[in-house]
Amino acid sequence: MASLLRISLFLSAVCLNVAAFQPGKLGGKWFAEFKIASPKTGKTVMVKMTLDLSPRGQALSGTLTNHVGSRAIKHDIKEGKIDGAGISFLEIAQAPQGEQTIAWAGSLEGATLKMTRSLKGGRRKQTIVFNR
Repeated sequence: MASLLRISLFLSAVCLNVAAFQPGKLGGKWFAEFKIASPKTGKTVMVKMTLDLSPRGQALSGTLTNHVGSRAIKHDIKEGKIDGAGISFLEIAQAPQGEQTIAWAGSLEGATLKMTRSLKGGRRKQTIVFNR
């Protein structure tokens, strides 16, 4: 009887976890737009991002494209993970100072994907909300 109760509790926990986060809803293209001050000129510029995700079990792959003005810079997602209701991945970007690793973490909240990014080892964080 105790074994049946343990199995029932385990299956309930699994069902709640699946209900909280469905990887099928995560896959595909997500879009974000926001303004930032250009570090070179100080002028405000519009940044558009396209996040194209491919979940496979607990693994996450895909690309992140930054559109700034007429430039588009595409990066592959590295070390992508799905953990319960959360996701995380790394973006490796080339900057004048050399290679920079940007850590992303967030979750699917209804019809939006709320992500926070920060330079690996850095303190500043920026929240970006992606929509379909």
